[in-house]
Amino acid sequence: MFGFNNKVNKEREARKERNALEAQQRKFEIWRKWCNSEEHKRMYHLKTLIIKTYGTVNIKMDNEYDRLDESFTRADLIEDFAIFFDPKVFDKLKDWCREYEALCKEEDKFIEGDL
Repeated sequence: MFGFNNKVNKEREARKERNALEAQQRKFEIWRKWCNSEEHKRMYHLKTLIIKTYGTVNIKMDNEYDRLDESFTRADLIEDFAIFFDPKVFDKLKDWCREYEALCKEEDKFIEGDL
C-alpha cells in the first residue's frame, strides 16, 4: 500500500520536472529564433552605428554591457548632444536611436517571456 503511493508521487514529480524542462526548452527555442532574426541583427548593427557616430566627436560610450546606456539613445536625452553634430548627421543619429530603442523593447518581450 505505501509502495504504491510512493510510486505515484515519484511519477507525479517526474511529470512536473519533465513539463518544466519542456517549457524551458520552448522558451530557449523562441529566444534562439530571436537571436537569429533580422531584427536582432539590425539592433546590433544600429548599436555599432551609434557608437561609431558618437566616436566621431570624441564621445566615448561604455560598451561593456549588452545594451547601450539609454542616456545616449532616448529621444528626450539625445537632444543634449545636438550641438556636437552636423544637423544631417544628428537627424540620422536620432533615427537610428529611435529604431534601436524600438528593437530593444521588442527584445524585452523575448527576455520577459511575454510571447
